[in-house]
Amino acid sequence: MKLKSDFLWGGALAANQCEGAWQEDGRLPASADFLPDAAHGRWNAMLHPGNILETRYDYYPSREAIDFYHRYKEDIRLLAESGIKALRLSISWTRIYPTGEENAPNEDGLRFYEELFTECRRYGIEPVVTLCHFDVPEALIRKYGAWADRRLIALYEKYAATMFDRYRNLVKYWMTFNEINIIIKLYIINIYPAILYLDCFPWKTNYSLYVYLRGINRILFESYTVKSLRSIKCI
Repeated sequence: MKLKSDFLWGGALAANQCEGAWQEDGRLPASADFLPDAAHGRWNAMLHPGNILETRYDYYPSREAIDFYHRYKEDIRLLAESGIKALRLSISWTRIYPTGEENAPNEDGLRFYEELFTECRRYGIEPVVTLCHFDVPEALIRKYGAWADRRLIALYEKYAATMFDRYRNLVKYWMTFNEINIIIKLYIINIYPAILYLDCFPWKTNYSLYVYLRGINRILFESYTVKSLRSIKCI
């Protein structure tokens, strides 16, 4: 099979898998920062999420990860040497709006991603950017229960619009959510990215209802986000 000349051979990373620097330059914790690795209680945390924010585990991989936040330039250079033409990345919501409810975005976070996307383009790598890859501000989990509450619509729309406007000349391809289908399909993985504090909310005894509330709301979030993107002229 012959592929078109503009076919994008690429790789993929997620902010919570690679960046580290979990409390640097104004960033506050997000959901993935509370998930330990397999050797230090991951399965217990995922199967019993109600106390995860208050339980101390010995090691949280996303807090350090591969230190991409500080070493992205050499990593992008190595990726370019491998011949890739596209790199799927995600943005850490809490680097931009640390609690999710700030009126103004965090300039340090904005600058980091601007420099990262610029570095990709310097090497001829097309950034393909995901807005939310299992990465929800801890503050929104505690206050609203994350995606089950429609008050997140305005907060997520503001975050998305900020991204689209700031990087309109750097990013051509956007994704709203990573693997949105696992809301329903995968029970275990479904737990930790969206809510880690089930004990606080009335639907804790009706998980099925909670799953569908999340599903409906995230589809709404996605619709508002796409509408916002179409109103901004990107590259």
